[in-house]
Amino acid sequence: DRDLDCHLEEVREAGQSLPETQVTDWLIQLLLGLHYMHNMRILHRDLKAKNIFLKRNIVKIGDFGVSCLLMRSCDLATTFTGTPYYMSPEVLNHHGYDSKSDIWALGCILYEMCCLSHAFEGHNFLSVVMKIVEGETPRLTASYSLELNTLMQRMLEKTPSSRLSAAEALKTKFIEDSMQILKHKFCSLTLRDKTSAGERDAAQILKAVQRKVHLQTLREKSELDRMTPRERMRLRKLQAADDKARRLRRLAEEKYQENHFRMQELRSLHLEKVSLDVLNESAGDAVHQTAPITAEDYRLLGCSQPMGRQQQDKM
Repeated sequence: DRDLDCHLEEVREAGQSLPETQVTDWLIQLLLGLHYMHNMRILHRDLKAKNIFLKRNIVKIGDFGVSCLLMRSCDLATTFTGTPYYMSPEVLNHHGYDSKSDIWALGCILYEMCCLSHAFEGHNFLSVVMKIVEGETPRLTASYSLELNTLMQRMLEKTPSSRLSAAEALKTKFIEDSMQILKHKFCSLTLRDKTSAGERDAAQILKAVQRKVHLQTLREKSELDRMTPRERMRLRKLQAADDKARRLRRLAEEKYQENHFRMQELRSLHLEKVSLDVLNESAGDAVHQTAPITAEDYRLLGCSQPMGRQQQDKM
């Protein structure tokens, strides 16, 4: 683990620069952190590269030694604290410190991540102050996108009311698009970390269980060695009784399952038989309810009656 200032120093000494994707990822995390702090009415008041810590590409804001809790949203902190390179114009003009001053400091950090130097530099304290209060807003090098440069300049507006808040910065299209990419990246990292963490936990649990079993075996062996012959015989009888009870319980469970299955089969067969009987009774009732064929029916059908039927009609 190390702070952002040390990391930027290493990049500077190696003659390299941070890619825009890396800068944007860290910027989003810092904006989310500031947004949370400001919602809780907390001002950091000394935000700088030395107070930002890196761990596995995750940034964390630290050193809240001079932070201030605002009781009302309109309150301004008036104590002159912080590092000159990151001080906002309103602080240097003794107009107080609010959440927009933290955003100014983050804009200076953004410039530092991209250009590996302070946004406002001078030979002494007074020259730095003059550049912050009256100097032009710096621009990023051509290797970074226009959208990132525009965002930085809006964070370094000299008038606090014109300066972006953390919530407004998070709602810009550039940050929203970058945040979608960051979410996908973090989901993949989280899944991989959870898998590896799960494997480590499983290995530790297995090792602990094996050690516990080993210790239990040693303890039982030690206790057995201290027993008298009579106690050992009694222990063997108790173990045999326990084994027999376990076997009987297992047999009873098997018989119960077998009887339960047989009862279900018999119940199914009984239901099938009842259904068939009901169907047969319904068919019989339909046959009994059929009306007899009369002589008029034969005449209408154009058929001659059977002989027996003709004699019956005459009678």
